[in-house]
Amino acid sequence: MGNWVNWLLVIVGVLCAAAELALGALTGFDLALVGASLAAGGIIGLIAQTWHVGLISAAVFAVLYFALFRRWLKAKLYVKDQASNVDAVVGKMGVVTKRMGSAIAAS
Repeated sequence: MGNWVNWLLVIVGVLCAAAELALGALTGFDLALVGASLAAGGIIGLIAQTWHVGLISAAVFAVLYFALFRRWLKAKLYVKDQASNVDAVVGKMGVVTKRMGSAIAAS
């Protein structure tokens, strides 16, 4: 087949990363990291001068990402909704400890 397969891997990998940037991390970085796997496999194939090594490397990188790193990355990217400031006290009980004068009475 030739080195065009390796170049195709690199080009598709870069396009995947660019699409991730255009989408604004909508896919949770999956597209960017799969693209990086493809591009890295293509580069390794270009260095080794064989398309077999490029395809196998890209597949190994992608499988490693999905099997080992995806769950960890999703856990790190998860943002827990937690109320803060005034929103944190809505619906809570409170105890009045001090009488405060009204603004009208003070004038």
